[in-house]
Amino acid sequence: MPTRAPNVPSQGRAVGDERPYHHGRLRAELLVHAHGVLRADGADALTLRDLGRRAGVSPSAPFRHFATRTDLLDALAMDGYRTLLASMRTALESETSTQGRLHALARNYVAFARTNPPLLRLMTGRRKSTWDRGALGDIAGSAFALLESVIRDGQAAGELRAGDPSDLTIAAWSQVHGLATLIADGMLEPVPDRHTPSTVVHTAVDVLINGLRPATDPG
Repeated sequence: MPTRAPNVPSQGRAVGDERPYHHGRLRAELLVHAHGVLRADGADALTLRDLGRRAGVSPSAPFRHFATRTDLLDALAMDGYRTLLASMRTALESETSTQGRLHALARNYVAFARTNPPLLRLMTGRRKSTWDRGALGDIAGSAFALLESVIRDGQAAGELRAGDPSDLTIAAWSQVHGLATLIADGMLEPVPDRHTPSTVVHTAVDVLINGLRPATDPG
């Protein structure tokens, strides 16, 4: 397997630390660099050749793991959904009531969005045709299904209105996602002691829950 000529280090590496054309953890290393570029400069700045340079390998080496730039973006989105799904599950561990669980998921989603807005944009900006290709759709669907399970449990307990749980889940996700995007993009500048992200999220989820509750008999 070819290697670089001796004493010609890749950019940012010391002499004697040259990398082979291909190494066993290259895919994982490329994704680490890709997440860094995404966070700092956004998705438009991502190219496979640049990631190869950052990893200290041949410009063509990344294409062994990601045939196209779209494949790279899909992999980043999958990483994001895995992280989001794991944090959603953790957020639910200490909550038992429907109201508490919905509040926990909303806080978690907003926190995720604020931590890495470009990653959330990438995740939710993938077209449905991309999701339908398999693994990305599966992991995104798992996150949706977790929220839907909370909605179903609330319906079974009589705490949420009857109806198609998928429709209610779409309504809930849409409201929280919109709020998270506004906060992450700095569109809702917090006012000390008044409109902090936590108070805005709490109010929004209370409004959402009130809208999802069973209708009361006016008589």
